[in-house]
Amino acid sequence: MNASNVLRTICIVAAGVAGIAFWLAGEGGVGTLLLLAALAATFLMGPAILGDPAGIGRLPEGVTAADIKEHRKQHGGSISDAVRAANQREG
Repeated sequence: MNASNVLRTICIVAAGVAGIAFWLAGEGGVGTLLLLAALAATFLMGPAILGDPAGIGRLPEGVTAADIKEHRKQHGGSISDAVRAANQREG
């Protein structure tokens, strides 16, 4: 996980926690806006991590999660993209 992903995660969690705190303090409007912003940021900011898992199935024999992680470090992309690449190499 690189620094930008860590920063993005911290900001999203902070917005969510602040939204809950405002909501519990009686500021429902501000709390709701912060929670919606955190939710939107979760799905709209930065690259997808999981990708589209449709049809990827299990990892090929001899391919480990560490291999998938290494592929993502070298080539970027989502976990699904890395699994598809491993399946193409093996198949």
